[in-house]
Amino acid sequence: MTTRADELPGAVAQPAPRAALSVDSLPLLAALAIVFTSNTAIMVLELVASRIMAPSIGSSLYTWTSIIGVILAGISLGNYLSGMVADRIASRRSVGWAFIAAGLAALTVVPIGAWVASSGFSQGLPTIGRIVLLVAVVFFIPSVFLGFISPLVVKLTVRNLSTTGRTVGLIYGVSTVGNIVGTFLTGFFLINWFPTSWIVAGVSGTLILVGLLVGRDRLLRPAPSSTPAATESAAATAAAERAAVAAHAIPIDGLAVPLGMLLVFLANVSVMSLEMVASRVMAPAIGVSLYTWTSIIGVNLAGIALGNWIGGFIADRWASRRTAAWVFALAALAAVAVIPVGHWVTMRGVPTELPIIARIVVYTGALFFIPCMMLGMLTPILVKLTLRNLNTTGSVVGRIYASGTFGSIIGTFLTGFWLISAFGTRNIILGIGVTLAIIAVLIGLSRRQGGLRLVDGVVMMALVGVPLILMNNRASASFSRRGNCSTPFPPTAA
Repeated sequence: MTTRADELPGAVAQPAPRAALSVDSLPLLAALAIVFTSNTAIMVLELVASRIMAPSIGSSLYTWTSIIGVILAGISLGNYLSGMVADRIASRRSVGWAFIAAGLAALTVVPIGAWVASSGFSQGLPTIGRIVLLVAVVFFIPSVFLGFISPLVVKLTVRNLSTTGRTVGLIYGVSTVGNIVGTFLTGFFLINWFPTSWIVAGVSGTLILVGLLVGRDRLLRPAPSSTPAATESAAATAAAERAAVAAHAIPIDGLAVPLGMLLVFLANVSVMSLEMVASRVMAPAIGVSLYTWTSIIGVNLAGIALGNWIGGFIADRWASRRTAAWVFALAALAAVAVIPVGHWVTMRGVPTELPIIARIVVYTGALFFIPCMMLGMLTPILVKLTLRNLNTTGSVVGRIYASGTFGSIIGTFLTGFWLISAFGTRNIILGIGVTLAIIAVLIGLSRRQGGLRLVDGVVMMALVGVPLILMNNRASASFSRRGNCSTPFPPTAA
């Protein structure tokens, strides 16, 4: 069932149009280039972080967990702060200044990292606390400034609620493509070709240059004051935009912002939990190295990027709680399928004629690409179901960005520091599948319009439950015949 935007039950009347609504917006291609650049920079810094921190804390699972978690924490805080102010200050100037601040902060990571390594700072702390603190001292502030950019860009780009899903999905997707490019470019090439200090200087210079280009003439001088004629014209344009939005059918089956944030949070916890166990899953076949971690991060991001793009198109056509529930259910099925697929690939072996890097990427893709793609589809759908007013685009998208990134932090630290040692790889993967399946049923049953029918719930539980039972029985038989060492998915910590 659909309704016009101005007929939504409990809808609040649109506030009077403001001149800023249509002023200083970004063309979609420019917005995509901006988020691509910022997210490439994030991943370049994340990959070189292990080299910068190695003299002080070494390189281990705890080191990688801390690097990923701290950078995600900074991005999450930046997303949240940007969302709080985006609806008031979003402009090309503010985007430009965010880039410049990020570039200047990036310049500090090498000297601060050297100081941390030579000063004996935090020697009295427990190992995990010390690693997290040292990584935070070096990388938290640059991550905050880089996280500030995306909500501003979304605010300057989204101009029509009827195309919110595609716009946000495309921006999310291209952001993730930037992550992929930064991951593979750094892990496979830059680190081998250039000193770390050169790489960081290149990132910093690029960010500052982009900031100057984005702000252009608006960056270093005040924006011209609004004349009555300009204000009247902008107000007329804003009214026309709202009329165009009202003319499009909008699904009535929306989500409250806190519920949307919770669902994005849980989806991202699942993504990062899968990413953290991936190295344990793959270790028996291809070992663990920088190439392994680069492939894990890159392949997972590629799946998320494609999922963002597909989810954006789905969102503008079939956004409803029922759609979101089905995507959660399919993500649950894809997650638990990692166990039999990983077992099959390990038993068959990865083609040895492939170069080592290609072999690692193919193996990683076979296991984790589809689950990450399904989970990546959720964010644009949930944004579409949550956003109901162009005047709150920045705050809503900023909060959803922040909750997703915070979920990634929790998934990283929880899995890397506790779940793997407490429950083991196989049980974590099964737990992710069961959790996603339960979420699917609950969100569908909390229906307004377009929620789950009884048959949907039965089919969802069968899709996930039957494979779980079969895999559990087969795995138990396999363990009893061959012992834990015959499989990359032992029931206890690998």
